[in-house]
Amino acid sequence: MDTVEDRKATFLELFFDLVFVYAITQIVAYVVHRHEVSAYGGAALVFAVVWWAWSQFTWVANAIDMDNRWNRVGILAATATAFFMARGVPDALDADGAPWFTVSYVLTMAIGLALYWFGLRADRGHQRALLTYFPLVVPGTLLVGAAGFVDEGARPFVYLAALVVLAMSGIAAERGAVFRIAPGHFAERHGLIVIIALGETLIAVGVASQALPRTGLVVTAIVLGVTGSLALWWAYFDWFVETTEEWLRSRSRVKRMSFARDLYTFGHYPIVYGIVAFAVALEEAVAHPDEALATVGRFGLATGFSLFLLATVAVHLRAGGVVLVERIVGSILMVVAVVLFPDLDAVVAVGLAVGLLVAVLVIERIRHHAGALRLETSDA
Repeated sequence: MDTVEDRKATFLELFFDLVFVYAITQIVAYVVHRHEVSAYGGAALVFAVVWWAWSQFTWVANAIDMDNRWNRVGILAATATAFFMARGVPDALDADGAPWFTVSYVLTMAIGLALYWFGLRADRGHQRALLTYFPLVVPGTLLVGAAGFVDEGARPFVYLAALVVLAMSGIAAERGAVFRIAPGHFAERHGLIVIIALGETLIAVGVASQALPRTGLVVTAIVLGVTGSLALWWAYFDWFVETTEEWLRSRSRVKRMSFARDLYTFGHYPIVYGIVAFAVALEEAVAHPDEALATVGRFGLATGFSLFLLATVAVHLRAGGVVLVERIVGSILMVVAVVLFPDLDAVVAVGLAVGLLVAVLVIERIRHHAGALRLETSDA
C-alpha cells in the first residue's frame, strides 16, 4: 500500500469521475431547458447533494488501499449506482422522478461509507475518527433518500435540511479525531473536478454553435467563449492549486482534517458551481450572439464569474490570511456591469466578462512580481 504523503489519484478514480461528468452536464441542461433564473437555485441545491457524494469518495480514496481488489470492486459498484444518480439529476426536484435520484444516491453513499469503514479495518485509529463522522452523515444521507418521497413543494426544504446535517457531519468530524490526509491526492482530485467543470464550458460553446452559420459574429462568440474557459483555467491552475496544496501540506496531522474540509470539501463547491453557471451563460450567449443576453444568461454570467472568483478569495483567505483584492474588485465590477447594461448584445457581454477576468489575472500577476501580493504558503 502507498504511503499517505505520496498518494496520487488512480485510474479507477478517474473512471468514477466520468459519472460526475455526466452529472455536471445534467445540471447545466437542467438550467438551460428551464430557462429561468429560479432554476439556478434548484440546480445549486441538487448539485450540492451530488457534490457531497463526490467528496465522500474523495475522502474514501484518500484513506483506503486502492490496490485492494475488494475496494476496487466497491468503487466500481458505486460507479454503477452513481450513474443512476446522475441520470436522475433532472428529476431530482420533480414530482414523479425524484426517487430515481434519491434512492440511487443513498445506495452510492452507503457503498462509500462501507468502504470507508471496512477499508480501514487495519487502522483502528482512523476508524475511531470515523465514529465522529458517521452519527450525522448517515441521517443526512437518509434525509436525501426521504426527499424523493415527500410532496414536491416540500422537497427542496428536505434537501436543504439534509445538506445542513451533512455539513454538520463534516464539522463534527474534527472534534478529537485524527484523519490521515494525503495533501497531494486532495489537490489532484479537486483539480481534476475543476477540469471536468471547465470541460463543460467548452462543451457548452460547442453545442450552442454547432448548428449556427460560420459568420464573423458567431466565430467571435466562439473565440470569446473558449478564451473565457482558458482564463478560468489560468485563474485556478497558474498558482492557486499548488499554493492551496502547500498550505494543506504545511499543517500538522491534527490540523489537516479541518483544512482539507474547509479548503476543498466546502471551499471548492462554489468554485465548481461558479464554472457551471458560467457554462450556462456561454451556451446562451453563443446561441444568440447578436441579441441582448437573456436574463437567465446575464444572471449566470454575473453569478458564475463572481462565485468562482470570490470562492478562490475565500479559500486563499482561510488558508493564508491574504485578501486577493483584484478578484473582489473584478467580481463587483462584473455584477455592476450586468445590472447597469442589461441590453448589451450577448457577444459584447461575454467579451466584457472575459476582458475583465484577464485584466484581473494580469494585475494580480504584476503585483505578485512587484512583491505586493504574497502567494506563498504561510506557516502551520
